[in-house]
Amino acid sequence: MEVKVCVGARCTMMGSSNMLDELERLQNRYFKDGGLDIVHKNCLGVCKEQGIEHTPVVSIDGELITSAKPQEVCEEIMRRTGKMD
Repeated sequence: MEVKVCVGARCTMMGSSNMLDELERLQNRYFKDGGLDIVHKNCLGVCKEQGIEHTPVVSIDGELITSAKPQEVCEEIMRRTGKMD
């Protein structure tokens, strides 16, 4: 699974750094053997088209999540990979 996190200025101001921290914890705990690729993207273009209120932006296997919150993104990853407790 590929998870892209926007690290552009607006997304970073709105919490993408926290998102990356949580995703790295998730990766270290549940995906030590691979299966979760975290990619830092300079810009996913959402705030330019839809406005800053939609940041931070994350893409999970090409599906955009706007106004992303770390817990919601981690839960979605776990759901998609069948690792929900």
